[in-house]
Amino acid sequence: MDSQTYPRSYIMTRRILYYVFNLFEALLVLRLVFRAFGANPAATFTGFLYDLTRPLVSPFSGIFSSFSNAAITIEWATVVAMLVYALGFVLLAQLLRILVPPAPHEHHF
Repeated sequence: MDSQTYPRSYIMTRRILYYVFNLFEALLVLRLVFRAFGANPAATFTGFLYDLTRPLVSPFSGIFSSFSNAAITIEWATVVAMLVYALGFVLLAQLLRILVPPAPHEHHF
């Protein structure tokens, strides 16, 4: 396998993108689980989490109705948000890879 060296700025940008994506996904997973099991929105942490993730989920509200039964609620807007952000991240990472070609590898003999 030939090794490729990318510029430092590319590597840092990619690390930041991964961090932001993982942060968004972690917050959305927490929201999904808390909503699913009926966490009390009046509790400080739960309210904070819902307020923090509301801007991430609100563009997808109303696409599908939430599913509820006696034991669990599935907030589909959160699931759709997670999928859309994952797809967006993959496309952005690929675009970054296209825009920043690797530096040629130098062989030292």
